[in-house]
Amino acid sequence: MSGHPATAGSIVVGVDGSERGLVGVRWAAREARRTGAPLCVVSVVPTFSPSGPLLMIPESDLRGHGTRVVEESVAAARQEAPVVDVTGDVVSGHRVSELVHVSRHASLLVLASRRLSLAEHVWTGATVTGVVSRATCPVLVVPPSWEPSSLDDTGDVVVGFKQPRHADELLGAAFAVAADLGTGLRVLHTWRLDSAYDDMIAGHHEEETEWTREERGVIERQLRDLRESYPEVPVTVEVIHDRPTRALVDASARAQRLVIGKPAHGGSMHHLGRTARGVLRGSACPVEVLPVSRAPVYSGLDVERRGHLVRD
Repeated sequence: MSGHPATAGSIVVGVDGSERGLVGVRWAAREARRTGAPLCVVSVVPTFSPSGPLLMIPESDLRGHGTRVVEESVAAARQEAPVVDVTGDVVSGHRVSELVHVSRHASLLVLASRRLSLAEHVWTGATVTGVVSRATCPVLVVPPSWEPSSLDDTGDVVVGFKQPRHADELLGAAFAVAADLGTGLRVLHTWRLDSAYDDMIAGHHEEETEWTREERGVIERQLRDLRESYPEVPVTVEVIHDRPTRALVDASARAQRLVIGKPAHGGSMHHLGRTARGVLRGSACPVEVLPVSRAPVYSGLDVERRGHLVRD
């Protein structure tokens, strides 16, 4: 495989020569300045041209274009954050595989997404989704609506809480980000049962309030040690009866960063899940996706005990 892994602990940003790619570079440069990490700008050029065998573009031309893209991006990063150690790299191969390979020792991989037409999705594939699902390091996705002027916006860090098992990694990372940014942390948990049961519970205000209170208690117990470790971070817990994608996207409109987790993948299976894909498409703020230990999926309803719906 071509390309060399980035220095351990560095921030990697993928660029493609587009204006959105430069927005990602500026965001990554500011993050590198804030954290003190070196920054590596990477462009992946294909090893073949899709224009047909009679119109093949020489690899030297492709790499020449990639080199110009990297040079322009490195210059933009240095202009944005002159104190940051910035390097550039041009690699050949499949864009998703190479970005995952190059960033495997990085502290963060930054990608800027852009709005694509249906035809563009067909021809280019889902680069952001593919990288996020396969990456072994945290990946931060800058949404299409995010502009350089938005980088100074204020707002809390929002973390999506799914279940207590193996949540320490996700919550710990979210607390650390909020502390570094000097802002508050909102822990957002949504619950919704299968349709028939959901109608039964949601239709009774007292049952819904009791369920919400129980969920909040579970989360507060999970947060106890982290609150003590990060006393400077104000924390709010929100338990909402809603679909997770909609609730998280709505919360992103008032957030500085949205943090979600993905199960650690194994073998050749790479799948983000409907919620993560929906959040990446709809979020109004940058989304950081953290790989966390694989955990069983909570189905929402397990047993009925003494007339109450409970989890295992």
